[in-house]
Amino acid sequence: MSVFLDCRYIAGNPQLANELQTCMCQQLANNVRLISALARNALVQKPPLSIFRNWVLVKEGENANTLDIKTAALSIIVNLIRVQYLQLVSRLFSNNGSVIYKTNTEERLQLLLTHKVINEVTFKDLLGAFQFITQIRYSHQLQALQQGKIPNNHINPNAFNSFERTHLRETFKLISRYQEIIRMKYC
Repeated sequence: MSVFLDCRYIAGNPQLANELQTCMCQQLANNVRLISALARNALVQKPPLSIFRNWVLVKEGENANTLDIKTAALSIIVNLIRVQYLQLVSRLFSNNGSVIYKTNTEERLQLLLTHKVINEVTFKDLLGAFQFITQIRYSHQLQALQQGKIPNNHINPNAFNSFERTHLRETFKLISRYQEIIRMKYC
């Protein structure tokens, strides 16, 4: 469902994409159960820090002892922002019957700020966390390409410098706090 809610027009008839997004907005309008289900889904995955502030790594398989940066951080942020954005879409569509539907996470975050769903501090924290984790992911994938390897999302934690380690820990704590806010608000 989350992937479907993020579909966007690439080619073909743009009117069909617009009609699909309008239909999605109609289904979202006042659909508390759907928003709640998406919120619960956004809370399933936890940031990869143990209670002792150690990394929680992939335990088995070819990616053992790595940090899956996409699953463990990036997807969580995207899911949390999506939940609040879809709640906003539901409210706006219910009030005036139309809304310009966005699928980009940063655009969604900006709209949450514009419509006062979140405050400036939360906006800056979430935007910074999203951009920082995205940068780490892309740097890792670029390095893999430069070494002739297949890019992936599994990073050896020893590859992080002290700056990245510190900021990743703080980012994971921020994600955990935001998950608690979503849990209290929607679940």
